[in-house]
Amino acid sequence: MSIVQIQELVCRTYGIRLRDLRSERRTAHLIEPRFVAMWLARETTPRTLAAIGRMFCDRDSSSVWHALNVIEAKRRVDPAFAIRLGALRHALGQDDELAAAKADLAREIAEARAEMRAAA
Repeated sequence: MSIVQIQELVCRTYGIRLRDLRSERRTAHLIEPRFVAMWLARETTPRTLAAIGRMFCDRDSSSVWHALNVIEAKRRVDPAFAIRLGALRHALGQDDELAAAKADLAREIAEARAEMRAAA
């Protein structure tokens, strides 16, 4: 799954143009779809926050981090929003199996880093 495919799906879902999603504009109707696309990119791809930010008008990693936090907070308190996010993930072909594999990979990376620190 590529970030471009995620952006295209979010644009179709929210009825906005791809160039607007990627733009510097911060109008209210673009914020949620942009944040959702960033969240989906983080959840469904191995891309770093910096790499994700570059796909959204060269935003920095702190902007992406803020978007992730906003979406996570809304997901926890708004069940309908959580369902919509799940539907988007499903449309991308992402399921619990991928999430488990991603978690396993992150754990392996953390263990390898810890071993490298211990060896140094």
